[in-house]
Amino acid sequence: MDASLRRQFLDALFRIKRADISMPLSSGINISELVALSHIFGKHIFERCGTSNDHVNISDLHHSLHVSRPAVSQMLGSLEKRGLICREIDSADRRKITVALTEDGKEILHKAEGAHQQAFEDVIHQFGEENLRELIRLLNRLADLYEEKKNERMGRA
Repeated sequence: MDASLRRQFLDALFRIKRADISMPLSSGINISELVALSHIFGKHIFERCGTSNDHVNISDLHHSLHVSRPAVSQMLGSLEKRGLICREIDSADRRKITVALTEDGKEILHKAEGAHQQAFEDVIHQFGEENLRELIRLLNRLADLYEEKKNERMGRA
């Protein structure tokens, strides 16, 4: 492969990452944190910390967010420091830590989802639905190839 093409590809990926669609809210929530809060909220609706056994397991977040365990821990630490989530020891299995949204977390999530949704709609309107469908198809194909190579390297072909 042409080194220039490889560089252009990596530059494009990093530009998208740097764009980071951060919120114009004072919370400074970014897209990764919004996705995490949404996942937690989807599993744990309208319950306060300490009142439900339906908390989200950190391992579930690791898998659903497609990021490393340390990245999840770091993100949760930041969200917890801002009072948006709380972590507790799972009463059914004391080796596990579960996560729930606080009332502030629910409020921020509600505000952030609307703002992110509007920003996404604006970008997609300009980009075009057909282009988005093709991009999704190509990114999934690329992810499949990377996963195949990873499995080959780990001897799980």
